[in-house]
Amino acid sequence: MNLKINAFLNCQKGNIAIMSAFAAIPVMTAVAGTFDYSRTAKVQTAMQRAADSAVLAAIERKNLKWPARQRLANRMFMTNVNNNVSPRQLTGRLSGRKLQDGVAVRFDASATVPTLLGGFSSAFSGKIIVSSAAIASKKTRYQPVLVDAQVVARSRTKERSKTGR
Repeated sequence: MNLKINAFLNCQKGNIAIMSAFAAIPVMTAVAGTFDYSRTAKVQTAMQRAADSAVLAAIERKNLKWPARQRLANRMFMTNVNNNVSPRQLTGRLSGRKLQDGVAVRFDASATVPTLLGGFSSAFSGKIIVSSAAIASKKTRYQPVLVDAQVVARSRTKERSKTGR
């Protein structure tokens, strides 16, 4: 009996199968991570393009009332995103305000992308957040111009501090 156990422990046949099994774990994790990253980047790009088109559509229609602008922006965003990719929990919101010499509009959107690694940990969830902003003012001859969304947020804070609200 002892002889059979020693023969089993000293046998080196089939070691490649065990080493391959251990090596497959990090390789499959890397492949899944690469797939998740590329899918998330694709969805983020599609969402950013859709947000840009939504904010431009909302700011160009000067004759529309605010609720109609919001509906237009949301419809434009949802149509453009859903034609390219299909993320989960897709939301979008248009906000805006009058400036002294024009108008500023901002569109914020978020979505969750299903990921392969998301089943193992919530740290691997594909949460995407995009923002787009545009300004049409005297400086831009009332033509809409895409700007960094942080510029609109900073100018809103400055105006609140001036007015005391």
